[in-house]
Amino acid sequence: MAIANATRQLADSGLQYVDYESGWRNHVDVAVRRAVMTGVSQINQQYAVQSMEYLNTEYVEVSAHAGARNTGVGFQNHESWQGRIYRWKKYTRQFPNASSGNYKDFEETCGLGDVQGIHGANCRHWYSPFIEGVMEPTYSEEQLNALKAENNLTVFEGKVYDGYQSTQVQRTTERAIRKAKRERAAFKEAGFKEDEQAYSIRLRRLNEKYNEFSEAAGLRKQPERMNAGYSAELTDIKRFAPLKDYDGDFTIKDKFSERQYVIDIGKPRIAGASQHFWENLETKADRSGLNLEAAQDIIDNSKLALYQTDRRTIKFIAETGYTVVNANKQVITVVPEKIRKKYRDYLEGK
Repeated sequence: MAIANATRQLADSGLQYVDYESGWRNHVDVAVRRAVMTGVSQINQQYAVQSMEYLNTEYVEVSAHAGARNTGVGFQNHESWQGRIYRWKKYTRQFPNASSGNYKDFEETCGLGDVQGIHGANCRHWYSPFIEGVMEPTYSEEQLNALKAENNLTVFEGKVYDGYQSTQVQRTTERAIRKAKRERAAFKEAGFKEDEQAYSIRLRRLNEKYNEFSEAAGLRKQPERMNAGYSAELTDIKRFAPLKDYDGDFTIKDKFSERQYVIDIGKPRIAGASQHFWENLETKADRSGLNLEAAQDIIDNSKLALYQTDRRTIKFIAETGYTVVNANKQVITVVPEKIRKKYRDYLEGK
């Protein structure tokens, strides 16, 4: 509930992404979840530290779970250190006579304080005080071996996944579902029923895959991870993203074809030309008179403008030909031809 409420409040304020100093960028729903879970982890950590001081112990026991990260070296590999007991050096100095066992150092082995170690990014492990001679280890070697990824294999659609890989497939599918929900909402808001329906079909298939895979891998389904949190705009969708660079107002009005959308973008002034344009001007006989002035004239007299999602360009169609520009208003090509029948039919409402 806390994650959903915080995400909704931030989204309502217009925030959709969170940029980190490292250069990493996350959608606001992902960033909020990480911040909340990190806060909970830090509270647990503070409680554990206070308990260690109260109990006069230098030992900690680390939790363990199936699907722990089993990649990387040293403390990056969480599976290698989970479920065991460690000595924390700073408490060894504080309580020199507390214990006598021979255990590895907690900070060095588990990477405490490092983003890739315990309590780091996406880490679900926690630790608690351990008193030698009074408490028994929570996990036996047999139990820890049973939790290893290599002992939790899943076969799905002909592929084999270990325990950690299975959790990553689940996370990837959850991200895909959130993304599809945001994009479906964007098409719904824009009034594009066909695209909205296509995304509804995609969502149904993704949900089916998520349920089937989770059951096959024995993983708990986490519907809260599939809440979109906020709606996207069309320009947040990859195929329309180049339009964010366009300096000016525009409205995507209608879907002309699978890869072309009718766009109301005015009559922009050309800001330059690509090398492709100049090469055509020099090498193609039918383009010899189609200079930048002619390209601008086509734009000024265009009857239809189409955003081409496959080429990320805007095509201005006039009676004498068409001009194609990118989002930075640079001419890509100019072609002399009469308006094709499919364009004229659209203009005539056929």
